[in-house]
Amino acid sequence: MVNRLCFAAVFATVIHAQDFTALEASLRSEASPGISVAITRGTEVIYRKAFGVASVETGAAVTPDMLFRLGSTTKMITAATLLTFVDQGKLDLQAPVSRYIPGLPACIGAVTAHQLLTHSAGLKDVAPMFGSHDDSALEANVRGWREDYCEGPAGKQFKYSNPSYVLAGYLAQVLSGKPFADTVEERILRPLGMAQSTFRPTMAMTYPLAEGHDNHRAIIRPAADYAGAWPAGSLFSNTGDLAKWMIAVLNQSFAPAISKPYLAKSKDGKTQYGYGLDIRGEGAARILEHTGNRDGYGSFIRMYPAQRIGIVILGNWTGAVFPKSLKAAAAALALPE
Repeated sequence: MVNRLCFAAVFATVIHAQDFTALEASLRSEASPGISVAITRGTEVIYRKAFGVASVETGAAVTPDMLFRLGSTTKMITAATLLTFVDQGKLDLQAPVSRYIPGLPACIGAVTAHQLLTHSAGLKDVAPMFGSHDDSALEANVRGWREDYCEGPAGKQFKYSNPSYVLAGYLAQVLSGKPFADTVEERILRPLGMAQSTFRPTMAMTYPLAEGHDNHRAIIRPAADYAGAWPAGSLFSNTGDLAKWMIAVLNQSFAPAISKPYLAKSKDGKTQYGYGLDIRGEGAARILEHTGNRDGYGSFIRMYPAQRIGIVILGNWTGAVFPKSLKAAAAALALPE
């Protein structure tokens, strides 16, 4: 017992002695208007801070608990939600979705859940940001699709498609018999303790919330929202909740199938795609990641399975990217880029 306690004390000292000076300088320089970041290792959050402002109009500071809208990093959570039905024997990933959703155009009904989750369904890519806020919008959107949504043969190659994840989310809704937002909350958010994460703007606004800004750093009014596309990129979350998500993924305690490589994404084959995750490198250099961009916000999640380290950065401006901060975080933790 003494040895274990000594080891724990030394390990804690190493964590708290980590030098994040360069990382903080990068975060401050890229916080325009604001950035929130968290880093996890093992089962612990070893760094979590926020920089900049939540609103250029009020000058209110960003806090670590503030919600941001994620963009496409949502896709890994949509994928994990759908996989829970596989675990229950309610979904065959290789079966045509028409088995579960009748009445779709033939070319859409013929695709499989696996193809949707790997962006190999051959569906076109559109990303509407404004529309109905009602739960019924997801079904109305999918039911409005016609044959022109099919642009290529399914199962042949990677073709990024937001509608693929919209359909995956609608499939989860059909299988659960509950609205998509409630299905994700019940099957992913609540079990992982992601208590403030939500798809619903009227729920998000009851928590501290970073305002979304455009490329000119002006607040976007009205705020972009379309319930018909929520599964592809509209989760509100914060770095605390996303730290819990990364810890669960990295410790293989939740949805391990999302982080398996299924399809070549890049022409050179160096980047593979899992279910809502880019996968590159091998062994100690293996990286899982995904970028998210949408009106008003940007996000990035990167995970290192061998080291069990995760990094999440959220920004409150359209197309937010964080190259210097990611490089600084990797350097501080002696990780590959």
